[in-house]
Amino acid sequence: MSEPPKAHTWPTYLFYKLLFSLPFSFFSYFRGLTRPSHPHTLLHIPSRDPNRTILAHVYAPPSPSSPSPILLNFHGSGFMIPMHGTDSLFCHRVAHEAGYTVIDCSYRLAPDHPFPCPVEDAEDALAYVLAHPDRYDLSHLALSGFSAGANLALVLAHQSSARYPKAALGNVRLIAFYPPTDLSIAAESKKTPDGKAGTLPAGIMKAFNAAYVLPGQDIGDPRISPGRAAVGDFPAGMESLWVTGTKDSLLAEAEEMAGRLEGSGRRATVKRVVGGDHGFDKKTEGKITAEEREGKEESYRMAVEFLKL
Repeated sequence: MSEPPKAHTWPTYLFYKLLFSLPFSFFSYFRGLTRPSHPHTLLHIPSRDPNRTILAHVYAPPSPSSPSPILLNFHGSGFMIPMHGTDSLFCHRVAHEAGYTVIDCSYRLAPDHPFPCPVEDAEDALAYVLAHPDRYDLSHLALSGFSAGANLALVLAHQSSARYPKAALGNVRLIAFYPPTDLSIAAESKKTPDGKAGTLPAGIMKAFNAAYVLPGQDIGDPRISPGRAAVGDFPAGMESLWVTGTKDSLLAEAEEMAGRLEGSGRRATVKRVVGGDHGFDKKTEGKITAEEREGKEESYRMAVEFLKL
């Protein structure tokens, strides 16, 4: 049996590279993406590829301890859009109000770097944290992400018991903002709670998925669709906070996964933002609604309280 391809064919790659401008323009204009603020420091995390490193932004608490509680965050992207830095407000709040060192990690993007490249970068970032218990308090380790980044955080949590058996990850905390948990579900069938299509167009979701997952790869692989993973494979002491929006067609799959985790004895809290779009918290003034602004403040406050020691 032949191995699945590791890169797009040239015509397919060019198609998605050109198409990239469409979702980027969509998110920039219609969502009014917030611009990042400056992190405290930059970090170049070693990669499994000796010829490259992984760029991360580091946000330090006002009075850092050593070792410090640590949150590893992954930005949204649809696995295609370069949005590293747009979670800066969230990262600043966690650092200043919960006392965590926050590493906001970038990762490679499709179509140049399809699956498993983003997962490998996320794995390497977590491996870096685990290799420095003198800097980071691994008994207070948390993972977070937004959209595609939340997918990566879930993948890491699922893998942690088997991949890092000697690490103290049994009580890891996870925060997932509007994650895609199952890419195998047809985009057209993903609906909001009122049965509508949602504000994330099915065509864009299809483009994201097709650019990320190559032909021949199993889109139901838990490293692509963590919602298909057995909940018993997640750390037994894992607690999670899930933020969803009622105008987001990804709400159902996220809340379904949260419910299964809760049912398995792994505490999972869901904050459903009424009127919340996909990526609602990244909207600028003039684009964000009053409901979304209130939901953003409340969900960030809940995240801080969830992480506090």
